[in-house]
Amino acid sequence: MHDFERTMAINYFAPVRLMLGLLPGMVERGDGHVVNILTWGVQVKAPKFSAYIASKTALDVFSRIAGRELYGDGVTFTNMRFGLVRTDMAGPTTVYRNAPALTPEQAAEKVVRALEDRPLTVNDAAGSVAEVLNLVAPRLSDALFHRMHRRFPDSKAATRHLSSTGRATG
Repeated sequence: MHDFERTMAINYFAPVRLMLGLLPGMVERGDGHVVNILTWGVQVKAPKFSAYIASKTALDVFSRIAGRELYGDGVTFTNMRFGLVRTDMAGPTTVYRNAPALTPEQAAEKVVRALEDRPLTVNDAAGSVAEVLNLVAPRLSDALFHRMHRRFPDSKAATRHLSSTGRATG
């Protein structure tokens, strides 16, 4: 539970608090743009990342609704649903070492473009495909992701609270 609370605090409550502090000034000026960095996991719903993806999904939905509420006030939002970005945070995850990824510079270029062009969302192609699959064939999507989940073992950090039976411990 600690990991879920901490992840929501960092990835959802902190950005919302910042936005709530900045939005009144944007509304007063009649202009403003918010760019949120999310994950393609919002679309993919990948196993092993429930706390992280739930926190980013909450921010995605908050921003879409705030964008609708502030549409007439000149304040817009862009939700950037990035795939993997090769950062220090991703470094320790062995499975990511050979996976395709953006460099931090490539990700930054996309953010600058979003600040200039103000699109509603910026999606990764693979995320968009997974999102469609989740909508048109949800059980097939579940089966495919379950197989993927079984192919990659959980990290030691993820299993440290499990007993030898695989059940959560206090």
